[in-house]
Amino acid sequence: MTIWPAAVVGMKDQHETYNKKAASTEDTSKPLLSLNPPWDRIFRGENVTLHCEGSSASHSNEIQWLHNGSNIPVQTPSYSITFATINNSGEYRCRTRDSALSDPMYLEVYSDCLLLQSSLPIMQEGEPLLLHCHGWKNQAVYKVTFYHKNKALKYWYENHNISIRHATVHNRGSYHCTGILWRINYTSEALYIDFHAEKGALSHMQFLLPLMMGILFVVDTALLVLTQKQLNFLIEKEKILASKDPAKADTEAESKAKSDNEAAFDPEPEPQPQPEPEPKYEPDPDPDLDPDLIPLSLKSDVTA
Repeated sequence: MTIWPAAVVGMKDQHETYNKKAASTEDTSKPLLSLNPPWDRIFRGENVTLHCEGSSASHSNEIQWLHNGSNIPVQTPSYSITFATINNSGEYRCRTRDSALSDPMYLEVYSDCLLLQSSLPIMQEGEPLLLHCHGWKNQAVYKVTFYHKNKALKYWYENHNISIRHATVHNRGSYHCTGILWRINYTSEALYIDFHAEKGALSHMQFLLPLMMGILFVVDTALLVLTQKQLNFLIEKEKILASKDPAKADTEAESKAKSDNEAAFDPEPEPQPQPEPEPKYEPDPDPDLDPDLIPLSLKSDVTA
């Protein structure tokens, strides 16, 4: 069972609402690009048509189409891609002779069995979001489960879409789906849904940022001046304390200088004379002694 026609009808209404909103807020000199079917992710071999919409584009027969920055030899308000290939992936833009380039439209062509499709991969808060789990060659997908940030979001035995009427930043994140085709369980590639910054919030931030920078500059300058004043105050305080008791300071200085001078000019003590050693007493040899008994050290003296 496939619900492709219902998805297309619902997405036409969503894109008409989006285009009206964009026309009221965006530069009206820019044409608007749209897709039919309204999915910017398709399978290889599928067909899709791009429309260059706008007040000048609808009445002009000279539309310039660009794919990845290169001209496409088509000048009609619609550009059809039949039996899409991987080479058809990329950025598309259009413009008329008197208009600026449109905002880019990105088309991704996949070669897979299960594909998660979304109405707008990048959206603003409050816009509707539609998710569709698409099978290869429109094959019926059963036991479909949608996941948001790897957490199960919704399960159907038969394939149905997820519709969020007013998306918020809480719906930002990675999505994927799982399902059974030909009795085989498949998992789609992840799709990241993001949100544009609100223009009001952006302008508000553009006003606040210079104001915050100015406040930080004033605070830093005040802290610098205060620190300098405190330092000068401490220096003056030290000078005042020194001037109130100069005698004490002079006395301390003189005592220190005196101790330094005494330490520098104190003479070393003279060495004390050592006492001479007393001579050893040696008795004279007795002449009556037997010469053989006289020690050799004295015999020479006696003989002499």
